[in-house]
Amino acid sequence: MSRPLPPEITFRRFGQKLRTLRTAHGLTLKELAQSLGYSRHGYISELETGKKIPTAELVLKTARIFGITTDALLNDELDLTHHRGIVLDGIPFVDRPPTFSEIERIRLILSTYQDGTGMNEGGRKPGWRDFERSVATALGGDAPESKFIFDVLLFDPEKPGIKYGLSCKMGNQLDRIDRQGRAFMELSNSYKKFWDHLNSKGITHDNFKNEAAQAGIALVELVKNWHVQESLAYGGNIDIQRSSYLVLSYNAEGWYQLHQFPLEFPDPAQLDWRFPTRQQHGQTITGNLRAYDREGMVFEWYGESGGQLKYYPPISQATWASQRFQLEPLPGRIEDSLIAKVKLYFPDQWDRTYRGE
Repeated sequence: MSRPLPPEITFRRFGQKLRTLRTAHGLTLKELAQSLGYSRHGYISELETGKKIPTAELVLKTARIFGITTDALLNDELDLTHHRGIVLDGIPFVDRPPTFSEIERIRLILSTYQDGTGMNEGGRKPGWRDFERSVATALGGDAPESKFIFDVLLFDPEKPGIKYGLSCKMGNQLDRIDRQGRAFMELSNSYKKFWDHLNSKGITHDNFKNEAAQAGIALVELVKNWHVQESLAYGGNIDIQRSSYLVLSYNAEGWYQLHQFPLEFPDPAQLDWRFPTRQQHGQTITGNLRAYDREGMVFEWYGESGGQLKYYPPISQATWASQRFQLEPLPGRIEDSLIAKVKLYFPDQWDRTYRGE
C-alpha cells in the first residue's frame, strides 16, 4: 500500500523538479505518466503544480526513471550537467521502444547534417558516422571514436558501470525493405580476420567452395566471438544479451526508417549455405557464399572481393521499427547555416573579422 512521505518534505519542490526533468528530456505529460504506470496524465500535472502529494513509491520510481537519487528530487540542488540519458521502464532500445520525443531528437539532429557537414551527397545528407553521433546525443549515450563492434554505448542508472551497446548500421536500403521485407546491414569487411579464422579450421582459398556450410558457420561464429571480445575489452561491463543492432534505412526520395534487431543471429547450422552459379559465355561463374532460409537470403559473404559479410534479417524479426520520416528542411541556404554555426561557436572572433581587427 502506498504511504505518504513525511510532512516536513516540501512537495512543491518535488513537483518543480519533476517538471524540470520532464522538460529537459523532451517528454510530454502523457509519456511521463505512462512510464510511471498511469493511464492518464492529470495526476502528474497536479504533482508538478504542487496540488497533489507524491507517495514514497512514486518518488522512488521517479528517481529510478531519471537515474538520480531521491535526495536530488527532494532536498539537493538538481544538476543535469552530467546526466546519462533517461530510463523509462528500462533504457532506450533495451526494455522499451523509444518515445516519440527521442525519435524526433534523432530526426532533428540528423537534419542538421544537411548544412554541408554531412558525410553523404557532398555534405548535404547525413552518413554513417553522423547517424552514430545523432543517436548517442539524442539518447544520452557515448559514441566512442575508437570503436570496433559497438558504435554507441548506453547507460543504466540502476546498474552503475554496466553499458549496453548499439551497433549502428546505415544504408540506401529502404526500397529493399519494400520489395523483399528484409533489412540490410554489413556486419564487417574484415577480409584478413575472416580468412585467418577459416584457415584455423582448415578452410582455405583452395577448398572453401567445397565447404560452403562449414565456412558459413565459421564466419557467423567469428562475429559472435567479436561481440564477447568487445565486452571483455570494457572489463566485461557491456551486457551483450541486451545490446542490439540499430539500422537506419533510407531511399532516394528522402525517406528514412529505423529498425532495431537483436545481436543474436539465426542458427547458421539450420541455414542452406551454397555458392550460386550461373552460365556466362559458355563458362560457369560461381557467385558469393550465400545462406538462405525458407523465405530468402539471410547472409552473403564476398570472400574473394573485399571480405564483406552482409546480413539480411526479415523486418518481421525487428524488436522495434519507427514510422518513416523525412529530414527537416534547413531554414535558408547552406551558407546561412554555416554562418549561424560559426557565430554560435565563435561570436567575438567572427564579429572582429568584420571590424578589421
